[in-house]
Amino acid sequence: RVQILWRPLSRPFHAWWLHGAALWIWHIPVLYQASVASEVAHALQHGSFLGTALLFWWSLLGLPRRGEHGMATLYVFG
Repeated sequence: RVQILWRPLSRPFHAWWLHGAALWIWHIPVLYQASVASEVAHALQHGSFLGTALLFWWSLLGLPRRGEHGMATLYVFG
């Protein structure tokens, strides 16, 4: 069951989109003010930033899957 959810989320475009959404959503004024006023909200904010960033980098540099992405991505930028 976890794999059904993990596969689409660990694709680079989806992980990038989720990270961008986390950044934008937390900068909505009401949520941003909540994160400034509450340590719990602030921790959730940074947890979502870290979690989605790790997901993104995992999708690029994670273990190779069926000839997809993996470390070969580095050669594109090299």
